[in-house]
Amino acid sequence: MKKVILSLIVICLYQLSYAQKEGRIGVFTGMYNSTLMNANDNDWGDYLPTFNSMVGIEGGYFITVGKKIPVGITGQVGFWGTGQNYRGLYLDSSYYEAYAKLRYMRTGLALHTGTNLLRRVALRVYGGANVGFLTSYSDRYEQFRNDGSRFIIDIEDNNVFYNQDGPKYGTIDEALYNPIDLGVFYGLAIDVKVTDHWIFTASGRFDLGLGNIENENKKKITFANANGDAEVIDYPGYTSAIKYHGPTRPEILRQATTNQMYGVFLGFSYRFFNKDDADIYFRKRY
Repeated sequence: MKKVILSLIVICLYQLSYAQKEGRIGVFTGMYNSTLMNANDNDWGDYLPTFNSMVGIEGGYFITVGKKIPVGITGQVGFWGTGQNYRGLYLDSSYYEAYAKLRYMRTGLALHTGTNLLRRVALRVYGGANVGFLTSYSDRYEQFRNDGSRFIIDIEDNNVFYNQDGPKYGTIDEALYNPIDLGVFYGLAIDVKVTDHWIFTASGRFDLGLGNIENENKKKITFANANGDAEVIDYPGYTSAIKYHGPTRPEILRQATTNQMYGVFLGFSYRFFNKDDADIYFRKRY
């Protein structure tokens, strides 16, 4: 058995030594629908389509084994927007409009395979994992009451604008969202050689968050009055099972909220390789 395993390793190393090798580095951008998916909110049905965009850079290394099968690994970093738009109706016929906007710096790794990358047009499938670092967020809720008045709570990071009977400005003691988001992704891409060294890519991709993005700790908002005294209230949305619907009770269990995204991405990358090291089979296709 040891000899068989050793023989397989030698064969693989031999194949890799003669495989076509290339590196890529480029930029990519995307437009996608993002969702802060939560089982409670989803059952209530207040979600609205929420489109966001991103921009990033990507670099990778590919080999073509057996002159046909490509294998590659890429690393990427980018700035992503996610979030969710909401609109709902209450039992008293008042209604609300709300949104959450989260901005992340994401970095990740992906593995790739597909059709022969040496062709003018190649099909590629990929999958990987990433980690997102929350850079900032906005969370706004506005209720339109039957008497014509409005209740507003608008949070930008730790700054709060609160309007119930009059405008107030304050700060929240804890962020609404967790600072790190782990996720996985997979997709299908088409690579088109514009020249020997430049590649245009179009792809579809789905991202799935793995952990709860909401900070479940109890939160308080502090307002500074004109006389210098501080007014402290509980954050209104704490422990509500459905995000913008009461009642607010400590015993209510809210399900985890995760980032989900799907959309279309475009990229442009530079392909570098050593032509002198490519055998005749490959050189005929450049």
